[in-house]
Amino acid sequence: MPICIEIPELPDALSITLPGGVTMQQVDLMQAIQPALTPLAPLFDIVDAVVAVFNCVKAVPDALGPPLDPTVLAACIPELAGKVGKLLKLIRSFTDVRSP
Repeated sequence: MPICIEIPELPDALSITLPGGVTMQQVDLMQAIQPALTPLAPLFDIVDAVVAVFNCVKAVPDALGPPLDPTVLAACIPELAGKVGKLLKLIRSFTDVRSP
């Protein structure tokens, strides 16, 4: 004798209007938002790099304080290098696309 399981109804699809007037409908909101935020990824990389620069500049007074401690400044340098590396890749890919 087969067992019948009641399948619940799906919720109404959520819709998101993207720039340009395209409307996406999706039951899972996160699946609908991800394509909409993809063009903003370079902007998020720029913000991350600015925050990393700010953290390194903020660490300079701590490194030069009365007990000289350069480890504070040295700790933020790898993160800053990674963020700047991402920006350089972004700039390089942009110039590769634009060059004839």
